[in-house]
Amino acid sequence: MELKILNTAIPGEIETSSMKEIDKKLRSDLNTILLTLEQMTEGYFGESGALDEFIRRGYTEEIGTSLQTVIPMIHKMFDLIEEGAVKRNLALELLLRQVDEERRKSDRLLLNILPEYVAEELKATNTTIPRYHDLVTVLFTDMKGFTKMAERMSPEELVRELESCFEEFDNISARYGLERIKTIGDSYMCAGGLQSDGLEKVKNCVRAGLEFQQFMKLAKEEKTRAGRDYWEARIGIHTGPVVAGVIGKTKFAYDIWGDTVNIASRCESNGSPGRVNISRATHDLVKNTFNCESRGIVEIKNRSPIEMWFVLNEKKKI
Repeated sequence: MELKILNTAIPGEIETSSMKEIDKKLRSDLNTILLTLEQMTEGYFGESGALDEFIRRGYTEEIGTSLQTVIPMIHKMFDLIEEGAVKRNLALELLLRQVDEERRKSDRLLLNILPEYVAEELKATNTTIPRYHDLVTVLFTDMKGFTKMAERMSPEELVRELESCFEEFDNISARYGLERIKTIGDSYMCAGGLQSDGLEKVKNCVRAGLEFQQFMKLAKEEKTRAGRDYWEARIGIHTGPVVAGVIGKTKFAYDIWGDTVNIASRCESNGSPGRVNISRATHDLVKNTFNCESRGIVEIKNRSPIEMWFVLNEKKKI
């Protein structure tokens, strides 16, 4: 029988089905040789003086000694094959863990860009379908004094201050189940009701707006004590229908569109620093939960006037 030693240790590659077949074939060949040799020597090498009897029967001492050497070598080859398989399995397990970790990183990155349901749809189908939502509350913020402060600050300091502010907005938004839609310069936009409808999402958006302003107030007081300037936020909120979806093929951007977005933006631009300004549509849904101050009819540039309210605080539960 001709024995071909095959190199089954392939550096840098994972054990595949073909490699498993190589191992299987090699094991079979070695096993056949081993059984044949053991049958030839059975009864001779296991007892004292067996080698002399083996020689007396016509075999040379050299052949007998070679057989004694070969059999342990074949056993050693079995051990090496097993060791190689274990190493490949360990390499495969390590690589699978690395792949799984990279997948989790990719998922986390995707969830930083897209809502969870959109990310899952994109991973499953490689595309997303725009969705219509009939009750979404949109919140806009914009910073008063940002432009003047930006002129006096270094780019690094400006980004650091803005990042600190938006990180807290993100934390508040997440706590109330809102989706951060985007930031544009010093403007921040989030929305509630995109994943689940309901009056509570409208209330949560207003609660988030109040907490945004509380954070801004405390930050300004801290900066003032340190002898530094700080910006203030105007916040506007409106409730209504939107269309939500993803645009882009290589750089994904989740966004919402519709007149609701435009009105929310107008509520912000027609608000006041330190206040939360809401439209009548939002007020009608939250008036039993929040104390509000009527502003009457407010003229809006390039559209019909809108009735607005400033939110003062949340009513105490009796």
